[in-house]
Amino acid sequence: MFGAKSQLCGVAPLGGAQGKADKGRDNRACGDADREEDIRGNMEITDGHISVRFKHGVHTIYLFVDTLEPIQNVGEELRSLLRERYPDGLTTSIEQAKTTPVPSEDEDFTMAYAVLAVPNDPTRGWKRLKFGDESTPAGKAGLKDNGIVAFTFLQSEDDEAVFEVEWPGEDEELKPIRVFILATDFDRVPSPMLQRSDHSAQDKIDADISLHTAVGTIRLARDYCCPVTYAVSKQPDFLVSSMAVTGALRKSLGLFVPLAIACTVYLYLFPFFSGCAFPLPSRDSDEAFEQTKSLHWPYAQSDQQANATRKLAPFRLLTIGDPQLEGDTSIPVKVYGFFPHVKEIYKRVTFQTWHSTLRDRLRMILHDLVDLYFEDIPNLIESGRKVFDLFGNDFYLAHIYRTVHWWTKPTHVTVLGDLLGSQWIDDNEFEQRGDRFWNRAFKGGQRLPDDIAQWPNREYNISGRLDGSPEQDERMERFERVFGKANYELRFELPITDPKYTSTVYDSEKNPDALRIAPEIRIIVINDMNLDTPAKSKPLQDQTYEFINAVITSSHAVEFEGHFTLVLTHIPMYKPAGVCVDAPFFDFHSDGDGIKEQYLLSEDATKGFWEGIFGVSGNPMAAGKGRGRPGLILNGHDHEGCDTYHYINQTNGTSAKDRSWEIKRWPEAKKLNIVGQEAIPGRRELTVRSMMGDFGGNTGLLSMWFNPETWEWEYEFAQCPLGRQHLWWFVHILDFGVVFLILVYGLVSILQAAGVDVDGNLGSFSRWLSSVVSELAYGETSSAVPNGKLKGKL
Repeated sequence: MFGAKSQLCGVAPLGGAQGKADKGRDNRACGDADREEDIRGNMEITDGHISVRFKHGVHTIYLFVDTLEPIQNVGEELRSLLRERYPDGLTTSIEQAKTTPVPSEDEDFTMAYAVLAVPNDPTRGWKRLKFGDESTPAGKAGLKDNGIVAFTFLQSEDDEAVFEVEWPGEDEELKPIRVFILATDFDRVPSPMLQRSDHSAQDKIDADISLHTAVGTIRLARDYCCPVTYAVSKQPDFLVSSMAVTGALRKSLGLFVPLAIACTVYLYLFPFFSGCAFPLPSRDSDEAFEQTKSLHWPYAQSDQQANATRKLAPFRLLTIGDPQLEGDTSIPVKVYGFFPHVKEIYKRVTFQTWHSTLRDRLRMILHDLVDLYFEDIPNLIESGRKVFDLFGNDFYLAHIYRTVHWWTKPTHVTVLGDLLGSQWIDDNEFEQRGDRFWNRAFKGGQRLPDDIAQWPNREYNISGRLDGSPEQDERMERFERVFGKANYELRFELPITDPKYTSTVYDSEKNPDALRIAPEIRIIVINDMNLDTPAKSKPLQDQTYEFINAVITSSHAVEFEGHFTLVLTHIPMYKPAGVCVDAPFFDFHSDGDGIKEQYLLSEDATKGFWEGIFGVSGNPMAAGKGRGRPGLILNGHDHEGCDTYHYINQTNGTSAKDRSWEIKRWPEAKKLNIVGQEAIPGRRELTVRSMMGDFGGNTGLLSMWFNPETWEWEYEFAQCPLGRQHLWWFVHILDFGVVFLILVYGLVSILQAAGVDVDGNLGSFSRWLSSVVSELAYGETSSAVPNGKLKGKL
């Protein structure tokens, strides 16, 4: 309780056993400094109980009320308590020495209740609670949890109810009382401030010291078991308690610091927690993770780390699909200008535009005014949000690339097209996005030089339709300058030194009949966006077809073993609708001059890959029995990702022309056991899921290793997603919030050590802000009125 003449007495909640003060103890007012109260109780508090503070005059009575109990029972319990503790009546006013007797049950009277007319503002007076009859449950009568309820006694129901409550002033001193604590386990109670007066160091204790409370309604220091003198803070209990600043900050830090540490550790070590690792020849994901983990063990010896590195696949390709860096074209104010309709209004008002009539001019001005509120202002807000989002998205992508690259240690990186988010950008915007790509999102990556190809740490960037229209001559030049060539091939040989195997390798002089060649990976990067017709640029299309023809003519014969063809491109191969998310779709420019958009390659272009570059045939009598060259296609464009197997059944029909390419999902193809069948040659196509936040921040991990026993390259693919961008935003906002709380806590501690009354100033500011808000919401406050008359200062 808060009040100048407060008393401390014991009360149990309604519906529970009462914990009353020892009858043998002195029943003097609890305001006496030497008063000891034996507070005890054994009531049971359930979820159906609410805490209510009943006020009259200078008194506050704190009760737990069962919401299902009739309001009549609440009044009876309250009156019984008041008669026991205040036989001489309630102190209604200190200045006027006015008391109000508590009527006995034999008297004819009724009780009236009221709540604050404006929450947290006693200057607005009280609003009487009206309910049907006294059998109404307390919850339906208007009693709320942690609510403040004034009460008074009336001779009849028709009498006018005057609710007299005195609130403490700032200049009133703390009143010491003595409390004997027997139990402490009461988490349901709100917390004003108690301040120990018998220690030099003032201990702040979270408790709600009501002057009428049972042991179940008080929560003091945990380990006290003896009489202790406390001073009751008399701040109004509808305000934020003073002395709570450091306590609230300390509790907030106790909650948020562990959460921030846990979330940050997970975010910056997500490949570890997700078990990400490049697959090993054993294809055991647990073993792969253990080997990767050993690379980062800080106490590992150099020979141990070298041994772990040797167990990894020699070719480890980190694959990234469609990051799509956006820029100015996604910011409304960059596209439409700053408040464009204000400029239009100015032109119309100053007669800089022509209109046939004045009415038409006014009508257009009104249209512009409407558009100002419904377009310009929302666009301005959206622009600010988008600029912030683009900034964060760059670092979200950078976090994925940097963390996965650090943890998995790839030998190569490829971005499978759509590096940028729009093709309709000017050169300046293209340069800006290119700079963000290399210096922010993929910082540390290296553009593949035009004339050389080194084995480690090179990035193969595939041109995409959104990367500045790579099917147009003038825009292809800038793409190749910033990101690398659109069509090229690289070959890597794996040295074999074991004489057991070198003697079986083809040599034109020593071993001319051998079909084994030195193990070789052939990486072919193709701009496949101008393979289908009509092409926007015929010269660029001719260049791509010339490059593909050169690839085919320079390939090893299909009979040879030991080589592997890895094709990196952007647009996926043809598939019928329903196999993957993207279905066949073509959209052409309005003038018919070129393809504007396509989801998949055409059937003819796809067939050129399988039968041309890979040499697969539906004719079992063809070279190599039509099985073609071993290989794999990696691409992007379909943001959802897809894993398929393209095959041709050589047993269908009577001739090769009767046979066509078929497509199955990779898991289904393995289940049907058609992968690797003698008369069913095929190749796998992996469409890597997008790196964008809406698709889980995904990256792909392709491992390739050579099996000398079978003289074949083998591979395995895994994925390592971070999760949506909201996780990245949440963790960093949480971290910045924790840092801010730490700084505020340090500042408050320094100010308090210097003698600044931070809590008092906060209380004054809270009261000022509350009054300002109340005046803004409800108008000027009225002068003091009987219902809720304010005594003292707030």
